[in-house]
Amino acid sequence: MASSSNMNYPHIDQLEYILELAKKMPHNLRSEFNNHAGEMIEKMTRSAEHIMHFINADSNEDEVKAVVNVFPSTLSDLGDSGQLPIHSAAWWWEDMDSSAYNTGIPMISFLAEEGDRLNVGGEGTRGGLLVPIPATINPNPGDNVLQVLTYTCKSNDPSFDKVCLDAMKRLRKCNLLRKEDIWQFDLLPGACNPSCRQRFEYLVDWYSEALREYNNDGNLFFHKVIDISYAQEIEHFAMMLKAGLKYYPEELGLLFQKNSDGKTACEFASEKHGEYATCRAIEKCIDDTSDNRIAERNPVTNVYPFMHAAAGDSGDLNVLYYLLRRNPEVIIGVGEVQEVQEALDCSKRKKRRRSSSFQCVRYSHITARLDGACANRTTEVRWL
Repeated sequence: MASSSNMNYPHIDQLEYILELAKKMPHNLRSEFNNHAGEMIEKMTRSAEHIMHFINADSNEDEVKAVVNVFPSTLSDLGDSGQLPIHSAAWWWEDMDSSAYNTGIPMISFLAEEGDRLNVGGEGTRGGLLVPIPATINPNPGDNVLQVLTYTCKSNDPSFDKVCLDAMKRLRKCNLLRKEDIWQFDLLPGACNPSCRQRFEYLVDWYSEALREYNNDGNLFFHKVIDISYAQEIEHFAMMLKAGLKYYPEELGLLFQKNSDGKTACEFASEKHGEYATCRAIEKCIDDTSDNRIAERNPVTNVYPFMHAAAGDSGDLNVLYYLLRRNPEVIIGVGEVQEVQEALDCSKRKKRRRSSSFQCVRYSHITARLDGACANRTTEVRWL
């Protein structure tokens, strides 16, 4: 919908003049004008309804608002696929060219605000935001505009992430996007995608507590991310782990928190992405974190908190070995560091000479220092 400020409309000007004088004309002529006016209004309404399904970033908000004020029913019009105009705005970009700004997404907040004022979609739907998008245009049946706005992405257009983020910020400012929506509509897993990174970080920063909460399916968000990603999409898992390390470093980024089935995110990721890829991703995330809390001693147990997470029954021994190798001084005396390092180096040299899948190093005295429950137990740490 291009701006019309510099265009001339002589017929409209003439019509305005006719309407101004119509009341002074003979009754029969006025009656005929009235019939024609009714037909014209009906045609104009249909045209306005059609246009509302094709608004984009080039549309002038004031002009669109004028259309809504004259033809308020246009916001409730159901398109060819049974979709509301706000639905069309959320999906229209897919049929446009590669420019992220040729999309209706920047207009979503405006449509929601006006729709909320006019009760589009019914009570409690926030102007149609929460009305499920028809399956005929939505590959994820049942999802609403908020969810689509969170996970919609263009891999070849990084700026599209900001377009969606700006729309989310405006919705939040108008109280049409709320904190509880992050949990209720599973927004974090959908946004946990490298192409949606800005939106994901924005949502996590707003509601970091959601990282450790169970959703409606009885799953943690961490597990949901792993579940919905493809086997090759290890970066989705890494994004969630980095967020966890940022807000919960003392719990090793919630890596060993269990879901309702008693399975940790570490175990779940190893099954989905493979043990090798998972451990490499974990190592990189830990190396990249700058939060010192990951290596702060617990004043009560006198043990480093992140080691508790790795050493308990839910821990993964590969990760535990990596943490020990990375900072052995956090759990053993300085005088013992060289001894352990020599043992590790020796085992590493042996590994180079052998082709077996795993080799083990035994050091029960170390694990006994990690957790009282580990005393008198010999731990085998598998080498990758």
